[in-house]
Amino acid sequence: MGARAEAVIPARFLLTIGNAIAFLMALYHTDDNVDATVGDAATDAEKDAAESEIQTAIAAGFLCCFVEIVGMGLGFTLFFPKMNFLQVCLHFLSGVYVSYYILDSWMSDILWRIVIFCNAPAVVMELAVWFAIFVLRIVPFARDD
Repeated sequence: MGARAEAVIPARFLLTIGNAIAFLMALYHTDDNVDATVGDAATDAEKDAAESEIQTAIAAGFLCCFVEIVGMGLGFTLFFPKMNFLQVCLHFLSGVYVSYYILDSWMSDILWRIVIFCNAPAVVMELAVWFAIFVLRIVPFARDD
């Protein structure tokens, strides 16, 4: 493996952790986002529904990060350089967009778009490799000598 490919693995780890931290930070800054989603004149029920939607999106994004951290920790997808590079790009975009989501008080549907377009493809790739390793057994991972 070349020097560039070896540099992608720590970058992927750091960006995945940073993305998870950004989602945790968003969890503690939901008040402005709830107001941006439903407006100031909303009822308590509408605000509770918007807050629940935001918390669900944050939980989905954090869960995606957690699945990828488990995959990296167990070494399932560390040696797929193209996949690692794509996940680095997706986590970078997700971290930047979640940061702007917090700073600019974006609406909740923007957070769902971030999760769907930045985090979901990365976790789908991760789970596809797990499926290929453990179910289809087409990706050699461990030998049964």
